[in-house]
Amino acid sequence: MNIIGGMERVVCVPGAKVPIVKIWDPEYQVACDMNVNSTLALDNTKMIKTYVEIDERVRPLAMIIKHWTKKRVLNDAGELELGITYSDRV
Repeated sequence: MNIIGGMERVVCVPGAKVPIVKIWDPEYQVACDMNVNSTLALDNTKMIKTYVEIDERVRPLAMIIKHWTKKRVLNDAGELELGITYSDRV
């Protein structure tokens, strides 16, 4: 098992449009994709962080949405026809 910096299952996705690293955070039990060269991703992260700081209900809601989109294969650009994720559609 790849364990780097406390993260488990660290896997590079070389065929992605932008470089992607998939990780698993065992402490929070959350899967995460990290990318580089995407300023939109930074803006989205800052926006979500702000929402979570303003209202404690946002994090559980976001986790429900993530679960819902994952079950419908809406959150994996590699699996989508045009490589567009759900967050790109909003």
